[in-house]
Amino acid sequence: MSSVLLDDSVWPYITDDFFPLTMKDKMAEMFLKNPNVYVLAPNRHSVFVLTPRNGICYEGHVNILPPGRGRQAVKAEKRVIGWMFANTSCAKILGFTPAAYRHVILFHQLCGMKREGCSRKSFMKNGILYDEIITGITKEDWSWPQA
Repeated sequence: MSSVLLDDSVWPYITDDFFPLTMKDKMAEMFLKNPNVYVLAPNRHSVFVLTPRNGICYEGHVNILPPGRGRQAVKAEKRVIGWMFANTSCAKILGFTPAAYRHVILFHQLCGMKREGCSRKSFMKNGILYDEIITGITKEDWSWPQA
């Protein structure tokens, strides 16, 4: 799992300017040791990290290597969403995506998430302050079964 998170094709997109590089090697360990965080690997190219915002709402973080992108990635995210709704108290999943990452926002929408709003000027990368687009899906929105 850590190899996906630390890969040069993933790492720059999952951290902001304030993530301490000294913690890079410990990131996966931090997630795996926290019993409230779900780290799901639906295939060898993908790791999804879902962190609780409260008892029923989770923030999803997508990490996919290039060979796992495209249709395979959509299937992987749908499997993760379905698993969370079926096996946990999760009733809603949110994504906070920098507005510049349009491909990720579109990806979330292809997976059934809806655009819910904008968190203005809330993410800094390479010294540039970005808005974050909020996408989400509720258990009621979810269509069973998914491919």
